[in-house]
Amino acid sequence: MSALEANQSLPQIMAEMGRNARMAARKLAIATPEQKRTALLTAAGAINAHRKAILAANAKDMDAARTKGISKAFLDRLELNDSALTALSPRSKPLPNCPTPSAPKLPNGIAQMASISSACVPRSALSA
Repeated sequence: MSALEANQSLPQIMAEMGRNARMAARKLAIATPEQKRTALLTAAGAINAHRKAILAANAKDMDAARTKGISKAFLDRLELNDSALTALSPRSKPLPNCPTPSAPKLPNGIAQMASISSACVPRSALSA
């Protein structure tokens, strides 16, 4: 069961999110370009399938942040809207068939992930 589902403390939730991110990074480092495309399309589908719930949760977050007196600059970064979700998830548009950037390898053959210098993104992500 996920920490998010178990009503655990914030430190426990953050620790679980960190563990999940590290596991995902390891899998992504060795994934083929086709597996990466599939993962992106799956994520886009999940965003679209849960669009209303995502926007409703964000509205609650915005209300809570306003109540706490969070700065307007932070509120601007926190707020999601339909066009922002569309930019994250280019509905049924195919992803461009571009090469996956590959990270330089260390002497032991492990990818040095922080050194990726270019990326290929859908046009819709640039026009938010």
